[in-house]
Amino acid sequence: MLFVSHGQISDLTMLIRNGYTIPPGQFFCTEVAAKWLWPDQPEADLETLALRSTPMDHWRETLGKLKIEDFDQMADEPLKRRCGGDAEASLRLYQLLAPEIRKQGLTKIWNLGMAVLPILAQIGGIGMYVDRQQL
Repeated sequence: MLFVSHGQISDLTMLIRNGYTIPPGQFFCTEVAAKWLWPDQPEADLETLALRSTPMDHWRETLGKLKIEDFDQMADEPLKRRCGGDAEASLRLYQLLAPEIRKQGLTKIWNLGMAVLPILAQIGGIGMYVDRQQL
């Protein structure tokens, strides 16, 4: 199964911190892909990329990152538009970015980078132990 989202390491870390396990599959982070392929762009947030690179119109009533409490307080309709728009934007960006990764010959290094995402998310979610003596 392929999981596509923007800011994927944050999503995966949040799952782990809330007691969920990361499902097996392949990952594609549109934020990482955009930074790799469009390094000259100063903004790599989902909204900026989607509005600039896809035919999507503005779908967010609130800009920027929201906290869990913000989502909890949002009415159903704006919440549906926000979450649905974010999912659609990620998928539309994936459709642009994935072929470009292949075209530029970055597939092997991309797959390696995406394979590390769940590991980094686990470290962020539950931490890691370093044996200083052994190190």
